[in-house]
Amino acid sequence: MDARRIGRPWASLTFRLPLWYAALFVVSAVALSALNYRLLATLLDRRDRELVESTLRDYGAEFEAGGLKALERAVQARERVVGGADLYIRVLSARGDTILLRMAHGFEEFPPSKVEPSPRVGLLQWTEVKDAKGGDVLGVAAMRLKSRAVVEVGRTSRQRTEVLEQYRKELEGTSLIVLALGLGLGALFTRTALRPVRDMTQVVSRIIDTGRVSERVPAAEGNDPLRALARLFNTMLERLDRLVSAMRDSLDNVAHDLRTPMTRLQFTLEDALEARDVETARDRVADALAETERVTGTLNALLDLSEAEAGVMRLQREPAEVGALVEDAIELYSDVAQEKEVRVTSHCQGGLCVDVDRRRMRQALANLLDNALKYTPRGGAIEWFAAAEGPSVLLSIIDTGPGVPAEEQDRIWERLYRADHSRSERGLGIGLSLVRAIIRAHGGSTSVNSAFGHGAQFFIRLPAAVPAGPSPL
Repeated sequence: MDARRIGRPWASLTFRLPLWYAALFVVSAVALSALNYRLLATLLDRRDRELVESTLRDYGAEFEAGGLKALERAVQARERVVGGADLYIRVLSARGDTILLRMAHGFEEFPPSKVEPSPRVGLLQWTEVKDAKGGDVLGVAAMRLKSRAVVEVGRTSRQRTEVLEQYRKELEGTSLIVLALGLGLGALFTRTALRPVRDMTQVVSRIIDTGRVSERVPAAEGNDPLRALARLFNTMLERLDRLVSAMRDSLDNVAHDLRTPMTRLQFTLEDALEARDVETARDRVADALAETERVTGTLNALLDLSEAEAGVMRLQREPAEVGALVEDAIELYSDVAQEKEVRVTSHCQGGLCVDVDRRRMRQALANLLDNALKYTPRGGAIEWFAAAEGPSVLLSIIDTGPGVPAEEQDRIWERLYRADHSRSERGLGIGLSLVRAIIRAHGGSTSVNSAFGHGAQFFIRLPAAVPAGPSPL
């Protein structure tokens, strides 16, 4: 069974994320509904109070102006407009006797109000009375008139309770719809948001199953982090694909480059064993040692490159004159240059010094010269130049070879990379990589300027050093 398919589905992010989204959606909806409910209750209570207070002032004015009969006419006129009695109304004489009491049906469930009116004329006093069942509340406002009589007007909470109850029922009826909507939106959101992750999972699964790193995640537009991650994932796969291809080519090159010297080494040693005289045997052994040195040089170059790229290359720095380093490299390859009839010249400014490991720097310059000689045709020319450039020394080598195509100029410094036009040349493709690694280990940089078919110019920039003066006597 595939281990990638084992697991509890409810523990997956695809399952949990819609639930989280739905829970957040529902909690937000409930909180908003509760806030609306509270605002509605406050609004209805304020409306009832304003109605009671305005009615109380109107009735007080009617009583003061026309007495009890005028008040009764005003009450009857209002009841005709609203369709019946909906308020509690009581008028007390100056001695405290009830001279008018009107109330709607159901108000008898409330005990008599015990509001204590203020002795100040025109000041409203509020009290609340609960019904016998303890459910509805009767809010009563009282006001003392100039005649010392007291007018009371009240309104029950029954109507606003019914409105709020209906609102609660509506909320309960829509709760399932809100939950379903939250789950649906959560699932849609999850499917859309996690699509790059699903695509990457499928690509990784195919790579694991087939071993091919040429798979790519479908192109995703947008700037959100997951789509950016998908694009970076594709970039990583492209580099990995190039690295795997380079490793395959490198293995082929290593097999080719080592098989030939190892075969010659075997034949040479066999000839040495079969030789009848000591001199012939010594010659064969010397040839075998030369082949061994070639193999050892290839392996050491790979080890040096790994050390330099890992930043652990040990350097024994000392001031060195640039022109002398270049002359050492030219002398090392003088036989190769003469054999190919390639003219190698140096035009280095005198007195230029760099603080380097002499052996490593000779190795880097020798690799550059070896690369130039490898691609410079018979009868061509190679020139070295060195000059001061601010706080640095600029060293360059120019050849008359085929040059480097523009699309390959960044890649020729990569480990194990070999351009198509150089496949026929012997080598592993680590020479320029080692050059760059050594120069970077010294705090310098490398670059190339070339037009394909018109030669190449390689540059090395190194921090300049103060020339070493004569030793004091």
